[in-house]
Amino acid sequence: MLKEAEGIVLHSIKYGDNGRIVHVYTDTEGLMSYIVQGFSSKSSFKKIYFQSLNVLKLNFYHKQKSSLHRIKEVKILDLTPLDYNMNKMSVQMFISELLYNSIKEEEANPHLYDFLKNWIIDFRSAEIFDPNIHLQFMLELSKYLGFFPNSQLIHESATFDLEEGIFKVSQPTESSLSPSHSLLFLRLLKKEDNFSNSERRVLMGILLEYYRFHLHNFKEIKSKSVLEAVFS
Repeated sequence: MLKEAEGIVLHSIKYGDNGRIVHVYTDTEGLMSYIVQGFSSKSSFKKIYFQSLNVLKLNFYHKQKSSLHRIKEVKILDLTPLDYNMNKMSVQMFISELLYNSIKEEEANPHLYDFLKNWIIDFRSAEIFDPNIHLQFMLELSKYLGFFPNSQLIHESATFDLEEGIFKVSQPTESSLSPSHSLLFLRLLKKEDNFSNSERRVLMGILLEYYRFHLHNFKEIKSKSVLEAVFS
């Protein structure tokens, strides 16, 4: 069956001699995987089309009871291209890997799709780079994934429990942040932005650990080290 969808490229892996399996989060089908041939040539236009976080218009053959589908036609939507800024490139690498490890929905979620598309447009068109953008993105994404942390601090001595997603006054557990890290996390939840590079590294570690508690089989984000190196 021939179908049409709009989609965001999350990840791709080598398939055979000149092909790739491309994972795309679509507006009408959720997460989809496509076999794309013709990557052997260094000048192949497909390498440009299927770069991470590109937003595509797809015509594809949908096979019932199959996890892999084939694309008939594809074009990049007229969005602002990503400039070759090391800060932006490292954030994009991190965000695409985060999404690939977080989104497993094989059904449409228009609210999540619109959030991602609008974020990509704003991110690529922004003239001023925000060094906290990956942290705020992770918080916003957690809303759509169903585990946004409760920012209500019930007492100044409360610590944040990663497993429960709330601040607690009770005896800390293995899933509780330290008092200093709890206050740092609260600052992020309250949308403060005056963080040092070392504080950003701590906050990224907190958020990744928070994701591990709430997403089954959440894997290590390898591009985390690249982002940390850029911001060091």
